[in-house]
Amino acid sequence: MQRQLEFAKVLDPDYPAFHPLTPFPGTAIYDEAVQKGWLEIKDFDYFDLNTPIMRSETLSREEIEQEIIRLNKSYVSLKWFLRGVLSTTKYRRNMYVWWLLVMMRIFAASMVRFQNPLTGTRYTGLIEPAWYRT
Repeated sequence: MQRQLEFAKVLDPDYPAFHPLTPFPGTAIYDEAVQKGWLEIKDFDYFDLNTPIMRSETLSREEIEQEIIRLNKSYVSLKWFLRGVLSTTKYRRNMYVWWLLVMMRIFAASMVRFQNPLTGTRYTGLIEPAWYRT
């Protein structure tokens, strides 16, 4: 995971987006995760491409989550944001403003959900396939 961060810094993308591997049902990696006992969360509501749902051979789900947080914190910073929003390229400036607006919407939505846990709504909005529980 550290090599991913180092590679991202060499490439210098606007946003590298570090995410855990999410093995979706019906894929070979899902079958392998089930066979090797890596899959720890089977509730499809958590298949959101952000929540670690499985461990690896060397890391627990919690360790994977902490590493992803560390990678994002290592890359995304005030300096990173100002470099983008103050760019001389209009497209780049617009993308950073868009990113900020999306983050604000996600934060607001999570606060509403946090304040009203009885709604049962989840952020992902993914729909569980009917065949998944069969």
